Order: sequence, then C-alpha cells, then structure tokens
Amino acid sequence: MGRGRLPALIGWCLIGWGLIGSPRRTLGQVDLETATAELYGLAPEEFVARRTALVRQARTAKDRALAQRIQALARPTRSAWLVNLVARHQPEVLAELFELAELLAEGMRTVSGPELQQLTRQRNTVVAGLTRTAIGLGHQQGHRASESTRQEINDTFTAALADPDTAELVRSGTLTRAVRWSGFGLPGVDARTATPPEPNDTDQDTGRDTGQDSDEDDTGGAEVVDLEPRRRAADRERLRVELERSRSRWASASTRHQRLTDQLAELTDRVERAAELVRTAQEQASDAQREARAAQDRVRECERALEAARSACTALVATAERADHELSESVGRLRRERDRDASVREQLGEAEQALAAAERDVDRAESAWEEK
Repeated sequence: MGRGRLPALIGWCLIGWGLIGSPRRTLGQVDLETATAELYGLAPEEFVARRTALVRQARTAKDRALAQRIQALARPTRSAWLVNLVARHQPEVLAELFELAELLAEGMRTVSGPELQQLTRQRNTVVAGLTRTAIGLGHQQGHRASESTRQEINDTFTAALADPDTAELVRSGTLTRAVRWSGFGLPGVDARTATPPEPNDTDQDTGRDTGQDSDEDDTGGAEVVDLEPRRRAADRERLRVELERSRSRWASASTRHQRLTDQLAELTDRVERAAELVRTAQEQASDAQREARAAQDRVRECERALEAARSACTALVATAERADHELSESVGRLRRERDRDASVREQLGEAEQALAAAERDVDRAESAWEEK
C-alpha cells in the first residue's frame, strides 16, 4: 500500500472506531442539542410533557444550567411545527426555496420588471407547494390544519425568502412561531428562535414553566416586523456571536487537529511496525515453505531408497531360499555319499578279512606243499 493512501485509510479507521467526531456537551443522559432536536420533532401537545421530563432528567444529572436552558425552550405553534416537519422530513424540498431566495435577491438588483414578475410567480408556486407539503406531513400524523394555520405557514415560507435569519430557522427545524414579513426590512430573530438564553444566577430552579407556552395560541401568533434598526442591530449581534463561535471553533479545531495529528502519527507508526511484522512473517513463511518442499523431496528420495531396499531384500530372500534349497540337496547328497562310503568301507573290511583268510589259506597250503 502506498504511503500516500495510508493517512486516509487511518482517518477512516479513526472515524469507524469513534476516535474522532464533533464534540458534544453531554451530562448524564441529557444534552441540549439532543433535547432540542427531540422536542421540536414532537407535536405541540406533546412538547411540554416531554420538556418537563428532560428538565427532570437534567436535574437528576446535577446540571442546573442545562435544566434551565431546556426549560427555556419554547413550545412551537401549530404552524411553526408544521414548517419544522418539512425541514426534518423533507429537507431536500427546502433547497428549491433557498435557491429561489438567492435568485430573488439577485433579481432585486439586476433584472427588469417582467423578469422580476416571473420570479415572483415562481416564488408563489414554490411557497404554495411547500405549504401543501407541510400540511400533508401534519395530516399524516393526524393533524388537520385550519385556514389560519395554512396562511401562517405560507407567510413563514415567504418570510424565509426575504430574511436569511428566518431562512436559517426554517432550515434548522426549530422554529417556534410563524413569521410574516412586511416591507423591505429584514425581521429580527428575538421572538422566534429556538435557541434558549444562557441561564443567569438570578434564575430560580423551581421547575415551573417559563410562561412561553401558556398564553400562546396555536392558530395565531405570527409576528410582523419592519424595522431597519432592528435588522442592523440583529446583524451586528449575529456577526459578533458568529465571530466568537468561529474563534472558539478554530481554537477547538486547532487543539483537536494537533491531537489527531499526534494520534495519526502514532497510528502510522503502529501500522508501519505491523507491516514490518507482516513482511517478516511472510519471509519466514516463505522459508518454511521452501524447507517443507525440501523435506518432501527428501522424503520422496527416502521412499524411493526404501522401495529399492525392499526390492533388494526380496531378491536376497529369494536367493537365500534357493541357497537353502541347494544346501538341503547338498546335505542330502552328502548323507547319501556318506552312507555309500560306510557301505564301501564295510565291504572293504569284509574283502580285507576275506583276503586275509585267503592269505592264511595260501600260507597253509604252501606250508603243506613244502612239507610234502
């Protein structure tokens, strides 16, 4: 594997092992991000009970600040909840709205009257389609929208075309109230953001509702804003907050980058050591295979030698059997010769005795002759 691909591979391993990822503020089993995502995915009538349970859970985890921030999350109106459903379940549908917002912003500066009218008609078509989508999603969950709710949804999507802050809220799926844009100013975000304020030391952790839910009408409550100073102040504050967040994210990212760089270097070293061990093991395996093949050759040679020895042994046994047979025959012949020799000796003895007797007879005859 090339060294250029090694860091990428290790990076995927780090992600797969869960060693890297975005940090999350979590205490116990509750965190603000998860609580916000869960609450604004619920129907308005389920919001307060679940928020109370999450606040209780944060208090159990001894996190008073988190409990206060969850308690500060405002229950969405019916129309805001339906808009949030679109962002949560069909975010790709909103992409057309935001693309159209860019075209409208550019058209206000560059295009002529007829072209701007065409963009306006396109805006009405897109907004009407998004409104139908929101109402359809609510209907799937058993909620039928009234005409006033339908109008508030339509107004909110229209406001998102003119106000980047409203567009961002719509995109986030944490809208709390419907918004109606009027005039050329950009509305502020103070009354409709789902981001709760930071807790302060004067807040009392009594577990009571903040009052954001009790007087709110699910079929109304859309705000109308048309103040240029508020827009400029909101823009300045938003830019300041974004700058602080960017600085904080940059510092955190730098620290994390250095930590991950060190981890990557360590893992790279481990991988290289492991690769060296693998190469050594492969070489040892190759040597063992060569030795095994040599041993097999020696075994085959021994088997051939053994087969030759067996053949020679068989021949020797056959030769020994023939020799034994010949020896037996020789012994038989020798015994027969010995028996014949004994018989001849016996006959010779008898012949010698007969000869001696004959000599004695001759001697007696000669003696008798001489005496005559």
